[in-house]
Amino acid sequence: IQSTRLLSAVNAVMDGKPVMMAVNTGVPARLMIVDLESHSTIDAIDLPYGRSFHTMVTAPSGDVYMAGYTSAHLYKYSVTEKKLTDLGETLGETAICQMTADGDGNIYMGTYPNAKILKYSPANGGITEVAAIYTDDNYCKSLAYYNGALYCGGNKVGTKLVKYDLATGARTEFATPATAEEIT
Repeated sequence: IQSTRLLSAVNAVMDGKPVMMAVNTGVPARLMIVDLESHSTIDAIDLPYGRSFHTMVTAPSGDVYMAGYTSAHLYKYSVTEKKLTDLGETLGETAICQMTADGDGNIYMGTYPNAKILKYSPANGGITEVAAIYTDDNYCKSLAYYNGALYCGGNKVGTKLVKYDLATGARTEFATPATAEEIT
């Protein structure tokens, strides 16, 4: 091992204990599960697709989702079954930049290179496109869910914050502070 990089981590509960899950970058990338009380490694699981994972999210069910920034496959780790499942490729997008979850356990993903929002529905097990958020940017770089809407940020200088209403598809743009450099 020459270096270890943890770009994202989430907390979860497994067997009644608080755990941290993070993905080490590399070939292969590896999901690390650490007991937060004893600081011991519970498990380390190789991820067959992707070498860099910038985002993870814990769903209301307690399951943890992660998707690659390279080789954008969506994975789910079930904390009850202690099992990793590859949920598949993300509709031709090459990177998942950010993820968030709603109260029903739907997982939303912001993408590159087409600045889309994708949705994984645990109810039907499929990944679908919600919307293309930006026509003048390649990234949906930040993403948050609140009260029936998704809030997205891009990567270009002058990018707008976009509120996307999931029920109606209405888009509202908000100006962001002026910057002299690209937002990364």
